[in-house]
Amino acid sequence: FEIGEPEAIMVLDVNEAPASLAGPPDPRVEQVESVAGLGAVQNIAEAVWAEDYTWLIRELSEEMTQPDYLSVYVARVEGTPASCAWIRFHDGTDFVSLWGGSTLERYRGRGLYTALLATRIAEARRRGFRYVTVDASPMSRPILQRHGFEVLTWAWACEWHFRDHGDGQELP
Repeated sequence: FEIGEPEAIMVLDVNEAPASLAGPPDPRVEQVESVAGLGAVQNIAEAVWAEDYTWLIRELSEEMTQPDYLSVYVARVEGTPASCAWIRFHDGTDFVSLWGGSTLERYRGRGLYTALLATRIAEARRRGFRYVTVDASPMSRPILQRHGFEVLTWAWACEWHFRDHGDGQELP
């Protein structure tokens, strides 16, 4: 296993969200309404994380076909996609989970991450969900804490690497 950076598992009760997350909708944020719109998400994610995110677009495309499960958002600066994030709604629970939260470096410090956060929390509240959870990276954690999120515990992502023994079989 390759052990990743620690992530803070954080939660916010939407009924206790601070005023910084309760303002009017930010006009820079738009919901991605079709699979075709996911290209901007892929471009942002790949630029921020320097990895191939084709798999993510396949996953999000499939999830978009499930009614009321996923909402994807992109924030634009002067028409240019600059930040993205999504939210998953877990039926039968009081919880939603936040994902993505990526902003191109040249657009950081302009409130895009917070605008996407506020948009997703507003949708969770509107749809009757009480708690918002997120696996926060070290970069996101301080922003989330400023907006009332609390750390519940820590997790470490692990990536399993298989070894190919030359016969086409991938074995541990």
